[in-house]
Amino acid sequence: MTAWFAMVLWPVISAVLFMRATLPVAVSVTIIGGYLLLPTQTEINLPVLPTIDKYSVPALVAILGVLLSTSKDRLAPGWLPRDPVVLLLLGVLVVGAFGTALTNSDFLSLGARTGLRLYDGFSIVLSSLIMLLPFLLGRKVLATVQAQRTFLVILITAALAYSLLALWEVRMSPQLNRILYGFFPHSWIQHLRAGGFRPVVFLEHGLWLGIFFTTAATAAFAMVRASTGKARVFFLCTGLWLLGVVFLSKVLGALLILLTMIPICLMLSRRLQLLAAIAIAGMVLLYPTLRSIDVLPMDRVVRLAAQVDADRMQSFLFRLEQEDALLERARERPVFGWGGFGRNRVLDTEGRDISTTDGKWVIEFGQGGWVRYIAVFGLLTWGIMGLLPRRRVDLDPVTLALALALSANLVDILPNAGVSPVTWMIAGAMIGNLERLRAGHQNAPFVMTATDDEGQRQGAPVYSRGELVTRDVQAPEVGEKTPDETRAGPRYRRDFKTAAQSHRRPS
Repeated sequence: MTAWFAMVLWPVISAVLFMRATLPVAVSVTIIGGYLLLPTQTEINLPVLPTIDKYSVPALVAILGVLLSTSKDRLAPGWLPRDPVVLLLLGVLVVGAFGTALTNSDFLSLGARTGLRLYDGFSIVLSSLIMLLPFLLGRKVLATVQAQRTFLVILITAALAYSLLALWEVRMSPQLNRILYGFFPHSWIQHLRAGGFRPVVFLEHGLWLGIFFTTAATAAFAMVRASTGKARVFFLCTGLWLLGVVFLSKVLGALLILLTMIPICLMLSRRLQLLAAIAIAGMVLLYPTLRSIDVLPMDRVVRLAAQVDADRMQSFLFRLEQEDALLERARERPVFGWGGFGRNRVLDTEGRDISTTDGKWVIEFGQGGWVRYIAVFGLLTWGIMGLLPRRRVDLDPVTLALALALSANLVDILPNAGVSPVTWMIAGAMIGNLERLRAGHQNAPFVMTATDDEGQRQGAPVYSRGELVTRDVQAPEVGEKTPDETRAGPRYRRDFKTAAQSHRRPS
C-alpha cells in the first residue's frame, strides 16, 4: 500500500513543482526524483498499452506539465527533434519494431517460447515511446546552457542527498526499500560484498546506484572547470564525496569508470575532453562489431580484475562467456533480432534457460537485431558524435560537463543494463544542444525568451512561438520591420550570424 501511495502521490508533488518552479527545475526534479524515490516492481500491465511504473509515471506527468505550462515560449520548437539523423533513427526504431514482430511469428517449441504477432509490434513501439519520453523532454526543455546548468546542479545535489541513504545501507545493510515499500527489489546475495553490503536504496540494483553516483560525480568534477569561487569549491568537494561513496558502495565497474573520468574532467583541455567523449560514444556505438572481431583488450581487463579480486575476475569471465553465447544466438537473426518472451536467450537441451543478460547492448541486439541496436544506441550517442565536425568550436563548459557525464554512463551500459530516465534526459539535452549549435549561434547564448536577462542584450537570439528570431530592444526605425515580423529565413540567417559573431557572453 505504501508503494501504491507513493505512485499516486508523485503526480501531485510534480504538479506543485510545475506551478511554483521554472520548467527546467520542475522537469528535472520530476524525472530525477521519481527515478530515485519511487518503488520498483510496482506496476500495472495493461493490454497493448505500456506498463505504468516508476519510469512511465514521472515522464507522463512531466509531459503533461510542459503541455499545460504557460511558459511555452521558453521551449525548443516542436516535440520531435529537428535533427535529420535523429528523425531517421526514430523512424528506424518504429520500422524495426514491426520488422521484429513480422519476422518472429514462428513458435519455438523448445522452452515453449511463443511467436510474435503484429499486435506485438504496436506494443514494442508504445514501450519505446515511453522509454524515449525523458529524451524528448531533455531535448525540448534542456537545450539551453542555463537549463543544462540547472539540471546538473539538481542532479549533483540529488546525488549528494541520496548518498546519505546509501551510506546508511553500507553500514546497516540494504533495508530501506523493504522498510518503506515492503519488499527487496533484487537478489540479496548479489549485495553482499567484501564482508559488507552494497547499497540499493530504492533502485533496482546496487549496480544502478553505483553508476548513478558515478554519473553525478563526473558531472561535479567537470563543473569545477565551469565554475568559480564558492561554486567551484562546492562541485570539487561534492565530487570527492561521491568518489568516496562509490568506493564504499563496492561497485568496482562504476569506480573504475569514475577514476578514468576524473583526469579527463580536471586535466584535459576542452577540445581533448570533447574528443574523449566522442571516442567513448563511438566505441559504445560500435561495441558489437568490436567484440565480434576481438579488437577490445578483454584479456587486459581480466588481468586487471584478477589483481583487484579473484571473485571479480570470475564474475567478469562469466559475463564474457554469456555475451559470447548470446551474441552467437543473435547472429542467427542479425537484422531484426528474436523479439521478446525470452526468444533471444540460450537454452540447454532440456529447454532450461541458461542465459544471463546483463549488458544493455546484448539485450537490444538480441531482441531487435542491428536495426534496434543502431536506433537505440544512435539516439544515446548522436548528441556527442554530432559534435565531431565542430570540435574546434569553443563549446560551453556546462554542455561539455553534460557530455562527459553521459559518456561515463554509456561505458557502464556495456556490462550492465543501467540505462535510466536520467541517461535518456541527458542524451536529449545533448540533441537539443546540437540543434542549437547548428542554428548558427555557436558563440552566443541560446536564450528562449526575451524576458531573460540575456534576451535583453542587443541582437541576442531568442525563440518566439517555435521560431527563431532576432530581437532588438531598441525602438525600430521608420519603415524597419519589428522583431515579430523578422522570421526565420535567408535574411534571418545573415542577420543572426552577424549578431552571433558580435555577441560576447558575460563573464
